[in-house]
Amino acid sequence: TCSKPFAVLPETDDSTLAEIETLLYQLKYHQFRYARQCKCPGPKIITAPPPPRLYPRTTIGNSLWVHLCVQKFLHGVPTNRILKDLALRGLGLAAGTVTGGMKVINDLLEPLYEAIKNFCRGENYWHADETSWRVFSDDRGKKNSKKGSKLQWTGK
Repeated sequence: TCSKPFAVLPETDDSTLAEIETLLYQLKYHQFRYARQCKCPGPKIITAPPPPRLYPRTTIGNSLWVHLCVQKFLHGVPTNRILKDLALRGLGLAAGTVTGGMKVINDLLEPLYEAIKNFCRGENYWHADETSWRVFSDDRGKKNSKKGSKLQWTGK
C-alpha cells in the first residue's frame, strides 16, 4: 500500500513444466546454374541437383513422410486425422497425395518385406501369435506346447 518496491531474495521456488513445440516449415532450395567457360564437350549449362525426394515433383520432404508413416503405422492414426492435424498447423495436404506417396513407400519396402519373409521361412520355430512359447516336436513326433497349439514351419 505504500508503493515501496519489494526486495529480491536469494532463494527461489522452482517448478518444472513440460511443453511441446512442433515446427512445421517449408524450405526453399535455390539450385544454382553454371555455365561452362571452355570449349570442352558436354552441356554448356548445368544445374545443381535437387534435394532428395521420395519421388519426383513431390513437395513433401522426407522428414514429413517419416512423420506421416510414424503416425499412421506406429500410432495407428488414420490418414484423415493426420491431415486435419497438419491443416491446423497451416499445411494443407490432399489425401490423394499422401495415399500416392504411401504406395511409393510400399514399393520401396517390398524387397525388404520379401527378405524378412524368406528369412523367417528358413527358421525352425514359428510363433503363431504374440506369445513367446515355441512349438517343437518330441521324440514320439507329437507336437508339444506350453500354451495352446502353434504353427511349426517344416521347411516344405
